[in-house]
Amino acid sequence: MKIIITGATGSLGAHLTRHYAAAGNEVVAIGRTNNPPAELLKIAAWQQADITTSFDLPEADVIVHAAGLADDHASTEQLFAANVLGTQHVVAAARHIPKFVHISSSSVYTFANEPIREEFSSLSTKKNLSPYGWSKLLSENIVFNTSKSAQNTILRPRGIYGPGDKVLLPRLLRMVKNGKMISPGAMNVMLSMTHFENMAHAVDCAIAGTEKGNRAYNVADQTSYILFDVLKHLLDAIHKTELPVTRLPMWLVQLLAQFRIAGLSPLFLNTITRDVVLDISRIKYELNYRPEREFYSAIPEISKWVEMVGGVEALKNGNAALAWK
Repeated sequence: MKIIITGATGSLGAHLTRHYAAAGNEVVAIGRTNNPPAELLKIAAWQQADITTSFDLPEADVIVHAAGLADDHASTEQLFAANVLGTQHVVAAARHIPKFVHISSSSVYTFANEPIREEFSSLSTKKNLSPYGWSKLLSENIVFNTSKSAQNTILRPRGIYGPGDKVLLPRLLRMVKNGKMISPGAMNVMLSMTHFENMAHAVDCAIAGTEKGNRAYNVADQTSYILFDVLKHLLDAIHKTELPVTRLPMWLVQLLAQFRIAGLSPLFLNTITRDVVLDISRIKYELNYRPEREFYSAIPEISKWVEMVGGVEALKNGNAALAWK
């Protein structure tokens, strides 16, 4: 099978490229850089393309659109260019490809205190979503309304994690200051998270599906987690010590988030104060999705990867090639 993967230098794109190449597929990796990682070139063909402008794609059986901008501090214009116009250009370039898998986000939902089902996205409006969430919802509409592919599947994960994560993990590492974990409030809320391997399994299920038309599914680990517990276990493991905890009062957290100080934002405030649990019954029933990985067993792998790429500071500073190390 020939598979095209956009965003192949990103965390999820890199994982999917490895996953499908290891399974014996012909993979065409798409990204902006003129100098792709050497490890990528060993297992996949490379096509340089900036999705914010028009481009062409070769023939293929499947395209997995994993490229995008996931940053709640980005401007509305940046998010629109990467996630909305970018998806529009990918859809146009993939008009001859039978199966289109679009990696969206659970940020398309309004936060709720009950497990979130796929149909909840219809309740979302620009007013009650973050700019990032709104850009992803618009990207979904583009796929469903304009794609010429026979089968269009949208996957909505939450908190994608694992070795190679250069998006979520650096943000979490910034919660440690002067040897202490800074906890904005109690963070005693339930949330869904999605291991890279479970995400790849969901893409497998989407590709294997035979039903034509448009489909949208939540994707997450089998279990949900308490936010404070997963962060504390992860940060302790990475720092190789039991970190003392300093809890910031919620009035201060709300003030900092309002003015986007210290990396806080209104979206982050929602994340730490409300349950965000995805209902994954639909993908399990319709596509036979069976997630096997869970967060706590992945902590040693993540900690080892952080050490391998140069430690906490190297990851916090960011590096475009980290996902391929």
